[in-house]
Amino acid sequence: MNRNLILISVFSVLFPATHILMSHGRLRTGLVRALGGEWRFRGLYTLVSFLTFFPLVFVWWENRGLGPELWKLPFWLERAIALPLMLLAVVLFVMMLAAPSPASMRPGATVPRGILSVTRHPMNMAFA
Repeated sequence: MNRNLILISVFSVLFPATHILMSHGRLRTGLVRALGGEWRFRGLYTLVSFLTFFPLVFVWWENRGLGPELWKLPFWLERAIALPLMLLAVVLFVMMLAAPSPASMRPGATVPRGILSVTRHPMNMAFA
């Protein structure tokens, strides 16, 4: 098996796994206590995120054209689908910034409003 494919697979699993594990209630609370505060935990969380995401990006970028092209749409169809979806993604992302989540670091209103009344995760929907 290709070494780069293995690295891409490993980092593709490590990045979300570390996010999920480090955000889990008991583990997060223990890490905050062990590190001596919320900001130190955030620093470690950021460091782990960088150490798992950036190698993934760099290895993928170097190998992005090596595999087979899985599908190719006609130009007009590509534009008819991709552009409206990208517009929707940008709108969702901007709307996420306009309405802070009640679960964020800086809590907003406890009642969802704006885009949060449609989806609780507008940034994830924008990325998807």
